[in-house]
Amino acid sequence: MARSPRPAPPVPKVARPADEEPSPRRNSPDASHGSPHGPSRVRRAMGWFFTPHRLLMLGLIPLCAALVPFTAKHLPDLSSRDEYRLTADRVRLEPPPPIVVPTNLVPTVLGEEPVSVLEDGLAGRLADGFAKHPWVAGVERVEVLSPAAAVVELRYRTPIAAVAAGDGLYPIDAAGVLLPPSDFTRPAADALPRIAGIESTPGPAGTVWPDPAVTGAAAVCAALASDWPRLDLAAVRPLDASAGRFWERVRQTPVADDDQEVGDPRFELVTRAGSRILWGRPPGTSHPGALATDTKRLRLTRDLAGVLAGERTRGPEWADLTAWDGVYHLPLRAAMREPTPRR
Repeated sequence: MARSPRPAPPVPKVARPADEEPSPRRNSPDASHGSPHGPSRVRRAMGWFFTPHRLLMLGLIPLCAALVPFTAKHLPDLSSRDEYRLTADRVRLEPPPPIVVPTNLVPTVLGEEPVSVLEDGLAGRLADGFAKHPWVAGVERVEVLSPAAAVVELRYRTPIAAVAAGDGLYPIDAAGVLLPPSDFTRPAADALPRIAGIESTPGPAGTVWPDPAVTGAAAVCAALASDWPRLDLAAVRPLDASAGRFWERVRQTPVADDDQEVGDPRFELVTRAGSRILWGRPPGTSHPGALATDTKRLRLTRDLAGVLAGERTRGPEWADLTAWDGVYHLPLRAAMREPTPRR
């Protein structure tokens, strides 16, 4: 009689420690993205972001944005306080203006009413205002300070001559820029070197006189500024047709035939005693045959100084500074008679 097989003994169950978690199933979401070393990166990022204090900070952002206009509206207006209001007496000019510059320079630019140093673009506005003033040649620096103050560094124009045009005298600087005539008394304008023989009219104060005869004469006056009183000079004037014929007749050479080709007029100096001195083309000319300004100035102050010193007793002189081989001069009354002037 056959025996039935004996049943297999049961497999004993192994107890799992309490802190051990069951391994994730193969088809669970965490199994495909998880890591044997901890939770996934997404879960860690979400855990870092979604914390109470970070969510609170995130919620405060729109609240702060809504409060900014309200807060700004209820802040005190500092621009009305004295320590922020800039007045003319709190603007320091460096260097201080020369005595010829009017004392109302700063009030003219700043205006009568105080301005706030908190105003946007105040430094630029002040720089533009000073640059447009007729007495200002350039603005080097503008610094706005607090409490209310400002430092402005300027370059000033210097009157170099007065142009006699019509019935008036018009002061100009070395570049031919017109200075305000109302800022000069008649004696002050008379004391400046004179530019005569001008038929053109100027533009507004602070602009260059639109005439090469004026700008050229201004350059001559600037070159002789320190010698003008000592040489007893009265005026500088461009050669007109009559003066051109005079010099051609005395020098026996053309004077003005090539002026139009270059565009630089020629000039003559006149002393108070009546002497006439041919200066020629102005400083800075591009004409290749013109002598250097320093050469003509040296001839005038060294070679002719003794001659001009006696003109009041011997009479006025005629002199030519433009010849390459030296200075020619004659008594003016003899210049029209003698064909060749002596040196």
